[in-house]
Parts: sequence; C-alpha cells; structure tokens
Amino acid sequence: MKNLTLVWICTALFASAQSGACEPTADQMEDYWQRSRKSEEAYLTNLAQNVDQILTGTVSDVTQLSDGPYAQLAHITVDATIKGHPDSFASAKMWLRVNPKRDSPTLDSIRSCDEPPDPAQYNPYVLKSYRYLYYIKDGVLLRASGFPLGPPPLEPESEIELLKRAGV
Repeated sequence: MKNLTLVWICTALFASAQSGACEPTADQMEDYWQRSRKSEEAYLTNLAQNVDQILTGTVSDVTQLSDGPYAQLAHITVDATIKGHPDSFASAKMWLRVNPKRDSPTLDSIRSCDEPPDPAQYNPYVLKSYRYLYYIKDGVLLRASGFPLGPPPLEPESEIELLKRAGV
C-alpha cells in the first residue's frame, strides 16, 4: 500500500510540474511575440525575393491531385498582382502529402515552449471562396495569408470606450 501511495504522490507532483511548464509571464509572452514577428518578417523578406508570384485573389475552386507530392490544386481568381505576370487566373499546388519516412517528428524538429514557430515549416492551405495573399514558386503555394472576413474583435481600449459611451 505504501508503494502505491508513493507512486500516486510522485505522479501527482510530476503532472503538476509538467502542467505549468509552458505558462509564460506577460514579459516572456511579449518577448516571444516580438521574436516571432521578427522571424516572420525576415522569412517574408527572403520569400518575396525568391518566389515567382505574389498576388491577391479568391479561391474559385480546389481540385484533388491523384499523384505527386501535393494533394490539391487551388484555382485562384486574381484581384491584384504584386510580383510576377499579371494574369486574371492562377493555380497552385498545395497541401504536401504525408510521408511517414519524411514527416516523422524527431528530437531535432521538436521546439521548446518559448521558441517561436519557424514560418518556413508552415504547410499552407486555402479554402474555396476565401480571399488570400498568395506566395507561389514553381506552381507551388508556399504561403497564404487570409484576409479578415469581418471586423476584428474588440480590444480592451475599444471596449472601454464603448462602455463609456454606454454610460457605464
């Protein structure tokens, strides 16, 4: 019985230590977001120089690809061309198929709680009828940033202003 109690106590202590392992302070979170933003800006600057096309538009259709490393083909109705040939339509392969030999997580690819994600590891995916900013190289979608669908959520400053106008 003593052994069972000892095992239970050790398990409880270990679980509580693990649950708080990734709870950063406000200062740590601010630093994380700043490092994450710098990393993303550096990645985008490099990406923009190396892609064939940068454009905005709406996904008109998504079709399945029967073979190859990519699973789908996004068909895009182009609104504006930022880089590349100005066409009214474009297409890009997307969604890298899972390959167990290639996609098995290793200790080298696992990141710590305070390490910002690597933007180059993003596997972009777009949805029919949504509008995006696309980065395309050799017919492959490398990045897609979605445009907001509606107004952004209230931030504390706007919420306080709303409360003041309401007479609260």
